[in-house]
Amino acid sequence: MPHIQSGQLRVLAVASGARSPIYPEAATLREQGLSNVIASGWYGFMAPGASPQSIVGRLEAKVIRVLADPEVKQTLVVQGPEVNAGVAAESGKFIDEEKRKWGEVIRAAGLKEE
Repeated sequence: MPHIQSGQLRVLAVASGARSPIYPEAATLREQGLSNVIASGWYGFMAPGASPQSIVGRLEAKVIRVLADPEVKQTLVVQGPEVNAGVAAESGKFIDEEKRKWGEVIRAAGLKEE
C-alpha cells in the first residue's frame, strides 16, 4: 500500500466483481473486457461438519456482529478485503461455486498434481 500511495506502483485493475473501495480509480478486469476473470481472496470461519447447529448459530451471530462493527469493518477495508458477513448456508454455496469455477480453470489449463 505505501508504494501505491507514493506513486511508485499503480493499480492497473482489480480482479474482483466490483471496483475496490481502496482503489476506486482502478477498473475491474471485467470492465476492461475480460468478462470471465473474477477472482478475489476471501476468509471464512469454519467448524467441523458434525458441529451442533446451536453452536454454529451462536458463532455465526457473533462473527456477523463483530464484522458489522464500523471500526472492525474499516480496519479490514483498508487492508483490501471486502466485508461480506453471511450465514453458514450462504458460505457453503459460495465455497461450492468457487470449487466448481476453479476446477474448470484447472481442467481447461490441463494442470496436473505433482
